[in-house]
Amino acid sequence: MATNENPAKEPHNGAPAPDAEAAAESAVERAEKGEELEKPAGEAQTEALQKELEAEKKKYLYLYAEFENYKKRAIRERSELVKFGNENLIRELLHIVDNLARAIDHAKSDPKGNFDAMVAGIEMVNRQFKDSLKKFGVEAIAAEGQKFDPEKHEAVAQEPVEEESEIGKVLFEHQKGYLLNGRLLRPAKVVVGAGKPPAQA
Repeated sequence: MATNENPAKEPHNGAPAPDAEAAAESAVERAEKGEELEKPAGEAQTEALQKELEAEKKKYLYLYAEFENYKKRAIRERSELVKFGNENLIRELLHIVDNLARAIDHAKSDPKGNFDAMVAGIEMVNRQFKDSLKKFGVEAIAAEGQKFDPEKHEAVAQEPVEEESEIGKVLFEHQKGYLLNGRLLRPAKVVVGAGKPPAQA
């Protein structure tokens, strides 16, 4: 039996659906008004990662530049330390050089050649020199009369001694030894007492 109801008309093939057509028209209208269209989720996430990457890159370049500046500054400071590290010591030595020059001038200007005065001047300069070295941690090693210590003494000769208590002791120095802040700078060159060789039959 025939019915009076008309079937719903289907859209022609290739024609956009009403909802899609409406969405397209809405996007065109928003674009004409200058409104920013919503981006797909994947594209928005990519842009966010790119911005984050750019920020990290700028941070890395800044830190790299800071580190390069630090290296240059450290090299410059180390070079200056090597070049001028002994400035205070040199300044002290210049005072001694001045006093030694005065002593020499005085000795030359004395018509009588006062030997005692010249010796006194040299002794004064010598004391000043030792005091200056002591300020910078340099001290003489005790040697004469001490038990021979291979850590601080260098035996250059041995001499037989009468007293048994003198065996193994330093009899006298050929050259003074010195410590720098407790570390060996130069050993004392010494002569050490030894027992007498056995009598030949």
